[in-house]
Amino acid sequence: MADTDLFESAQALFCSAADLIGIKDVDKILNISTYPTYISFISIKKHKDIIKLAAKQTNVDVTFKQIEEFLTKNDSWYKSSIKIAKAVITDITKIDPDFNLGKKGYESGGNFHWFRGDSNVMGSIFELYKLANESASTNFKWGGSKKVGMDLGFTSRNMNKWNPADIFYANKTAVKAIADEKQKVAKLGGGKFYSFDNGTLKKKKFDDGLNVFIARLVDNGDLLPLSLKKQTGTVILKPVNFDPKDKDDLLDSVEFTGATKWKKFKRLGTSGDIRDSWKAIVKGEKTETRDIQLFFKSDMGTGLIKIRHDPSGSGRFVAEAMYSGAKAKAGSIATAKDLATIWSVVDSTSANEFITAYNKGDTAFDLEKKKIGKDKDYLRKQKGGGTNQYDHYMAVASAELITNKAIPPIQKFFTKGGEANKVKQNLFVRLMFQAITSRSPRSSRFVIAK
Repeated sequence: MADTDLFESAQALFCSAADLIGIKDVDKILNISTYPTYISFISIKKHKDIIKLAAKQTNVDVTFKQIEEFLTKNDSWYKSSIKIAKAVITDITKIDPDFNLGKKGYESGGNFHWFRGDSNVMGSIFELYKLANESASTNFKWGGSKKVGMDLGFTSRNMNKWNPADIFYANKTAVKAIADEKQKVAKLGGGKFYSFDNGTLKKKKFDDGLNVFIARLVDNGDLLPLSLKKQTGTVILKPVNFDPKDKDDLLDSVEFTGATKWKKFKRLGTSGDIRDSWKAIVKGEKTETRDIQLFFKSDMGTGLIKIRHDPSGSGRFVAEAMYSGAKAKAGSIATAKDLATIWSVVDSTSANEFITAYNKGDTAFDLEKKKIGKDKDYLRKQKGGGTNQYDHYMAVASAELITNKAIPPIQKFFTKGGEANKVKQNLFVRLMFQAITSRSPRSSRFVIAK
């Protein structure tokens, strides 16, 4: 089981507990200075009773026992869960005053739940998302001009680019509305004419699209899609995709400011033998970084987009955004195809050069991975330099076969001078930022705890 499943479920549990406690007492009870560990927290009978009741009113896809074991072993996740839960209870009304989460015991009557991986809320929303994706209505409207604001198909290929919420708050009104929406869609030819976009918040209509349906529930304080990042400091709740003008203004403010001076990877050692490279790593020597970083400024501050190949697992090409000073990434896209799709809107020649180089390198990387993988168990036991021999060999293969081939077209594009190229560079970075942070035109409302 992934830690992600446990962390998100633990967060749902503590959000439920915070609501049960109420805004008046939440600072006193959910206090990580007084109770720095989960064990110290539940050593108080009152606290243990709160957690048990909160668990009964939380619908997640892991057991309460698994959550407790996770929190007992991971103090940092326990503290993060408390920080986010307190922020949700105390600050959510700043986003919309209709949310009533801070009222003590609001859920005790059974009309409130936090959900993660369930069928009634998250599962049903996913079903509605798939139907909106597949509908004739959506496909008919799929077009868009080649500018910031076009969808590029990201919301159709990846639900996280439509709505990246990890957990949902849904009261009885929302749960019933979601069930009713599924019935409504069935009447629309099994979703054949369902859409993302139809309708407005002001006037409810039978053919309202999914985004309007979600927005109305959020606007009424009945549903809260919450995206999570591990927290160590002050938590800020940020509404995303609530106001189209705010979203457009933010995207328009994103401006490329420069790139790192990327250099081709070279093996350590003088012989070129990969075994000598490993010996150098064990001695503490360092290789060139394998990523290129694109810097930007925006109305939300400065940040960067890091583009790299990740050799772990089956291997993947990743572009991830981070704001300056942030400890968690703002989002990512995880395929070379997605990067090329965005790039082709701006410069199809450069995009084709990139994806051709990547695909050729990826094929060679797969072959090398199989070859090295025959000795994986042995190589992983050889430790040194903060890594192991297998991971080092895979990093070398990644750098030589993919990074050294696929990064140069990116570097060339972003180092061209002149006003015309500056316009293209800005547009490419804006489109990447839009897709990475789930701010495409068809992306739905959510709140991020950052």
